[in-house]
Amino acid sequence: MVQASTRPDDWVLDFFAGSGTLGAAAMELNRRFVLVDESPDAIKTMRARLVGDSLFRACPDFLVIDPVRVNGDVRMHASP
Repeated sequence: MVQASTRPDDWVLDFFAGSGTLGAAAMELNRRFVLVDESPDAIKTMRARLVGDSLFRACPDFLVIDPVRVNGDVRMHASP
């Protein structure tokens, strides 16, 4: 789907990223991507999957935004 509906350097957005499958596909197809998920477990899985990928390690700029629960509310913060 990513290859059929985008061109190289296009942006792909996934609001329910889970384990980061769309991000992995986007990297292989030379697409930029934003992955979002509110589950801390999904974020950990996604980070482990993508950071371990040689294509991702070659990418100089990335930012992981983690959800944090504060008094029952979900707040976002950047993590290195």
